[in-house]
Amino acid sequence: MVFSIKEHLGSMSIGEAMSFKNVCIFPVFSELEEKTSYLSLPRALKDELLHVTEVGHGGSVPELLVENRSDSPVLMLDGEELMGAKQNRVLNTTVLIKEHSRTEIPVSCTEQGRWSYNSDHFADSGVVMARTARLTKNRFVASSLDEDQSFNSHQGEVWYEIHQMSSKRGVRSETSAMRDVFENSREELESHLQHFPLQEGQKGLIASINGKVAGMDYVSSAGAFADLYQKLLKSYIMDALIDKTKKEKEVPLETAQNFLSSIADTEGSVHPSVSLGDDHRYKGEKLMASALVHKEEIIHLAAFATENSDMSYKTGQNMAGLRRRKGFRDDFVIM
Repeated sequence: MVFSIKEHLGSMSIGEAMSFKNVCIFPVFSELEEKTSYLSLPRALKDELLHVTEVGHGGSVPELLVENRSDSPVLMLDGEELMGAKQNRVLNTTVLIKEHSRTEIPVSCTEQGRWSYNSDHFADSGVVMARTARLTKNRFVASSLDEDQSFNSHQGEVWYEIHQMSSKRGVRSETSAMRDVFENSREELESHLQHFPLQEGQKGLIASINGKVAGMDYVSSAGAFADLYQKLLKSYIMDALIDKTKKEKEVPLETAQNFLSSIADTEGSVHPSVSLGDDHRYKGEKLMASALVHKEEIIHLAAFATENSDMSYKTGQNMAGLRRRKGFRDDFVIM
């Protein structure tokens, strides 16, 4: 059987919109049977079945070591943050860690001002990187895959996005930690979350901010999605808190349906994943997406509307311009 993203997208349905202030959330469901059984990162860490550490005592900014001690694979999402050890990190791409395995995973630093141990291992920070920062990171990861089949981000750009988010939210952090921005915004985030309850059987969401679709996340397991739901919601809500310039707008269901169907019209490429499955990348005129596919099943799909539809995520002048912004360069890495 040949994998078809159109078939998977065609199996998805979109539920009734839930709105609060400038945020609108559409629940996403799927008729497809769940073929692959796995644990979410929060669940595996809570049950002490996953152990995440620096790759060595000295550490390495772009990699972490994951030991899966369970009988099931463990899903770690693109943008999901781990806190502790020498500095907090986020996943550069979604990975499905094989059961009873040790795997080095590609990550980016989200705490520029610390390079010293505060714990021996990593814990779940309860945060998924905010949507805009996640999109920027994913552009560079996609470019890296095109160039040399690696999952490298651009660390300077990640720090720049966190700096922008901190500045716009008026948050000063001793270590420039992304998590501090979320912690500072806890009350506002919580006030939003209560308006978007998880629906029975829900496996995904499409988020709209200020009347425009911002992106979507879909997970093949309803149980795993339930574990991740609030983290994913906060990722989109953080963008909405930053941009309050527009009033609440009603978003028609057709808008969400068009965004979902447009993913099938994008150009795709396939790359070996870090552990189980393959990493699929898609780029269209107005969106970019990635999917982790294992045994012909989408385990995780993330798609984001792009603000500049002509900005290629391949190498070229646009990417070089991004690298020069604000002087946040790779040689700023703390070691």
